[in-house]
Amino acid sequence: MDAFAHILPREFAKDLMDVWPSPELAAVARLDYFWDIERRLTVLNELGIDVQVVTLARPDIWLRCPPKLAKEYASKANDAIANLVSRSDGRLVGVGTIPVMYEGAVDEVKRCVEDLGLRGVQIYTHSNGMPIDSPSYVEIFGYANSKGIPIWLHPQTWPHHAWSNQYALDRVFGWLFETTLAMCRLVFSGIMDRFPNLKIITHHLGAMIPIADVRLEGFYNTMTMYPYAEFNPLSDKPSRILRRFYADTVVLSSSVHAFLCGLEFFGADHVLFATDYPFGPEEGTWWARHVITTIKNAPIDDQTRVKIFGKNAIDLLRLNY
Repeated sequence: MDAFAHILPREFAKDLMDVWPSPELAAVARLDYFWDIERRLTVLNELGIDVQVVTLARPDIWLRCPPKLAKEYASKANDAIANLVSRSDGRLVGVGTIPVMYEGAVDEVKRCVEDLGLRGVQIYTHSNGMPIDSPSYVEIFGYANSKGIPIWLHPQTWPHHAWSNQYALDRVFGWLFETTLAMCRLVFSGIMDRFPNLKIITHHLGAMIPIADVRLEGFYNTMTMYPYAEFNPLSDKPSRILRRFYADTVVLSSSVHAFLCGLEFFGADHVLFATDYPFGPEEGTWWARHVITTIKNAPIDDQTRVKIFGKNAIDLLRLNY
C-alpha cells in the first residue's frame, strides 16, 4: 500500500489557473498522469501496488494565496479528489487538504472525513509563513486527536533567501529542513504532549530527524545556555516524542543506508511504504521502483517488510483489507 502519493484533478487545476495562476500549477496541470485514473491504475498494476493514498499536489500553488480564496478552492479540490476516488474501484484512498489556514478550517476537515469519506487531511509545514504550532492549527489537531484520524504533513516551500530555489535546492534540501522544523515545533511547543493520540505522517522518512536526534537532545539538555530558544519542559525526551511520528519511504529510502537509518529511529511499526507518485523521473515511476527494490533488498526480516509495505498503513487508516 502506497501511503503518500499525489493527484491533481484536471477540472480543479483549470479552475484554479483562472483565479490563481502560477508556473508551479502550469507545470503539472498539463501532465495527464497527474489526473488520469485509468492510466494511474495501470501504473499501479505494473508496480505491484494494490492501493494508493492520494493527496493533493502541489503545495507551491498556494504560496501567498489569500485565505478566502484558499478556502473556496481547497473545498473544490477535496470534492474532486473524493469523486476520483469513487471511480477507482477501491484502489485509491483519498485525503483532504487544508493548504492555507483560515478561521473555521476544522469544519472543512470534518466535512472531508464525515461527509466525503476521506481518510484524513494533509496540511503543510507552514501557512504563508505562519508556523505549524500557531493557534490556527490547534482545532485541527484537536479534532484529529479525538477521532484518531491521521494528518499527512507535507513540506511547503518558503523563500528563505532570494537564491534558495536555484538548482531546485529549495526542494532537494529546503523541504527536508521545513519538515524537520515543523516536527520539532510540534514537539517543543507542547502540541504533541497536549494531543497524545495525534498521528502525523511525515514525508521523506522524517527528513533530518533520524540523523540529528542526538544533537537535538543535546541542545534541549543544555537549555539554560540558550535562553533565547524558550525551551519548555516536556513530558519525555524529545527523541522519544519524535518517535511518535510516522515516516514514509519517499526519496530518502532510495539508498539502503538512509532507509535503515530512518527505520532504526522510528521503528518497524512507524515506517510506511510510499512513492511520491507521480513526481520524479520517468513520469513518476523511477522513484517508486527504486523504493520497492530498496525495501525488498534491505537486510530486514519478512515481518518488518510486511509492516512497511502495507500493514502499518492499513492499521493507521483503519482500513478493512
